[in-house]
Amino acid sequence: MILAEPENYIISIEDAKEQLETAKEVVELVERYLKTLDEK
Repeated sequence: MILAEPENYIISIEDAKEQLETAKEVVELVERYLKTLDEK
């Protein structure tokens, strides 16, 4: 994605924050899943 236009830049930052939160949640789920595998 090219951030050429300033008005789109703010939206992109908000999208990036949301994607970062989603990524963190995915990482947490994966870590929990791996822990359950280790316990077996």
